[in-house]
Amino acid sequence: MNGRIGSRSGGSPDPAYRGTPERRLRRLAFEQAGYFTVGQVLDIGYCAREIGDNLARDAWQRVDRELFRLPDWPHSDTEEFARWCLWAGERGVISHQSAAGLHGLGTLRPYFVHLVAPDGVNPTAPQVVVHHESLAPTDVERVQCFPITTAVRTVCDLADVGISQHELDLVVGDAVRREDVTVEDLEERTHELTDHGSERLLRALEAGLG
Repeated sequence: MNGRIGSRSGGSPDPAYRGTPERRLRRLAFEQAGYFTVGQVLDIGYCAREIGDNLARDAWQRVDRELFRLPDWPHSDTEEFARWCLWAGERGVISHQSAAGLHGLGTLRPYFVHLVAPDGVNPTAPQVVVHHESLAPTDVERVQCFPITTAVRTVCDLADVGISQHELDLVVGDAVRREDVTVEDLEERTHELTDHGSERLLRALEAGLG
């Protein structure tokens, strides 16, 4: 996995905001599986008329009301995650069952894309489940072209939701076999969970160590 998402404040300007608008857009699209939002293209120098012109000549593909994609951009198996993160106001983070699958934790096969979005972000789509939670910067990392909750945070989230204890045991067992997760890491996070979630997580740890 790549490094965690960092602040853009201070230091050199973000490379995505250098050069002509066209070059900025290509750099931005590279980071987001070809997707970009109205707000982003306005930030990098396009005006409303240019947005309309690019849509009219099919240089950009409209995906949703304020979400576009470069039509020539290569498709991938995971591009939907980048799309839904941007769809959630550019502030979505892949989480819960979806994050577990991407991290290779357990055997969950979610029908929906699960993501965390801030309070006040209430997008609706039949393919998406939105969780309103607060994430610390250390709870988020970037995988390919989208942000995702870390393995530790993903385990904690799943301890507090409605997956079975057996499924949670499998998730925790896979997590503690990773180099970046320890039993102590998970035990230290139990105080952040509900009483029920904390009990379930400790039970899963005991099962994995038994």
